[in-house]
Amino acid sequence: MSNWKISVQKDKNNFESFKNWAKLHQEFIAILIIVILIIGIGLPYYLNSVATNNKKSMAMLNMGIYYLNAPVGPQSAFKTEVEKYQECSTFFNKVKNLYPGTQAYNIAYYYLGKCDLFLQNYMLASKYFKLAYKKLKNTPLGQEAFIGVGMCYISQSQWNPAILIFEKYLKIYPNGFLREEARFNLAKIDKLVHNLAMAKIELKKIIHSHPNSDWAKQASFELQTL
Repeated sequence: MSNWKISVQKDKNNFESFKNWAKLHQEFIAILIIVILIIGIGLPYYLNSVATNNKKSMAMLNMGIYYLNAPVGPQSAFKTEVEKYQECSTFFNKVKNLYPGTQAYNIAYYYLGKCDLFLQNYMLASKYFKLAYKKLKNTPLGQEAFIGVGMCYISQSQWNPAILIFEKYLKIYPNGFLREEARFNLAKIDKLVHNLAMAKIELKKIIHSHPNSDWAKQASFELQTL
């Protein structure tokens, strides 16, 4: 019996100790309970919200891409290419403004660059392509964005910055799927600045590396004009 009394007394003492500790740490306990509730209720809500945003942003992005590939003409939704690219740009801007942090948000920068390049907003296009490359550098679209920066320089007749971009692409991506395009653009610039010997070298590299490609055919044609 004495052992039982001692055990009960110990339990009472432990309970009293806990009560005293709880009184001293009521605020801490309240905060801990709130944190647990936030995690229990807020985390599923957050995850559901992220999933919803991903779906909505991708749907809007895909709509813009769909229209970007739409035909143009009297019987089509778009009467001119300019009208089409302007409309598509609104979709990509909505993705950028409404859904930051999503994958569609990152991709939208590339398509904004593409639209602004066509619309001759070269400074803005270059800015978007650079942002797209930063976000997508390990993807095919990242490589497309890198080349896009060079195309913005070409469109403004800024030959030296364009050459640097295409040469840098070939250095970073020696086996990149756009290497023939980069070399062809280098050859075009060399031709424009009357560096015909260098243009021939670039064109011959394209023909040698991929003799049966469309780029090789274009390179062969260009060689005949030099």
